[in-house]
Amino acid sequence: MASANGDRVGFINEHGWWLYRGMITPDTCARAVRWLESTAERAAETPALEPEFEEEPVDGRYPLRKLRRILWNDEAFWIPLLDSAGLIDLGRSLVGGETVIIRHAAFLKPGMVGSEVAFHQDQVLWGKQQYPGAVMAWIALAPCRPENGCLQVCPGSHRLGPVPHREQAGYEPGVSAASRIGHPFVVPGEDGVPEPIDVVMDPGDVLVWHRYMVHGSRPNQSRQARTSMVLAFADASAPGFAAKDVYRCSSLATRS
Repeated sequence: MASANGDRVGFINEHGWWLYRGMITPDTCARAVRWLESTAERAAETPALEPEFEEEPVDGRYPLRKLRRILWNDEAFWIPLLDSAGLIDLGRSLVGGETVIIRHAAFLKPGMVGSEVAFHQDQVLWGKQQYPGAVMAWIALAPCRPENGCLQVCPGSHRLGPVPHREQAGYEPGVSAASRIGHPFVVPGEDGVPEPIDVVMDPGDVLVWHRYMVHGSRPNQSRQARTSMVLAFADASAPGFAAKDVYRCSSLATRS
C-alpha cells in the first residue's frame, strides 16, 4: 500500500494529477447528494454557505451553482462521512506534515444552464495565501462527461509554477473564487501551458491535482446536473501558513 501510494504521489509530482477510480461508495455519494439537495433549497437564506448562482435566470430564478464552507456549516455530518470514505486519510497521505482541510465546496452545475469554469490555477486565485504542498481532491457525485461539463486538466502545467492570468471584466479581488464566472483566467496553448484533456468520471471517482495544475470545465449542455464537491488539503506546519477555515486532520486517528 505504501509503495502504491508512493507511485501515485510520484505521478502527481510528475504530471500534476491522479484519478482514483471508485473510491467512494454509491451509498456515500447518495448521502452527500441528499445533503446538498436539502441545503440548496435554503441556500439563498444561508449566507454562511457563501452561495453562488448562475448569471442567467431560468423561469425567473437564478440556479445555484456553488456552495462554499460546507464542512464548517455541518461538521457533525461531514467529518464522519469524509473519514469513513477515506478522504481524510487520502489527504494525509498526499500532503504530510500537519495536514489540514482549508476548503470544502460543492459544484452543482445544473443541466442546460451550468456555465463553464475558465482555466486557472487554484494557488494563483488564493492570492497572497500560500499553501505549500496543497492538493485538491475533486469528488464526482454524478457522471461527469464532456456534454455535462466534465473537468479538464492541462497535464504537466503545474511544473510551470504560477502562470499569467488574464483579468475578466467585473472581477473583484478578494471576492471571487475558483468557480466565479469572472475570475482571472489562463489560456491553454499560451505561456507554455499545455492543451487540456477531458477527465471523464463516474460517481465515486476522486481526481487529485497539484495547487498549480491549470484546470477548468466545460458548460453543461445536457439535462443532467454535474454534481461534485472538492476538498483542499494543505500543510499547516509550513512557514507562514494562515487560512480562514481550518480542520486539523490529526484530530482523527489514521484508519487501518
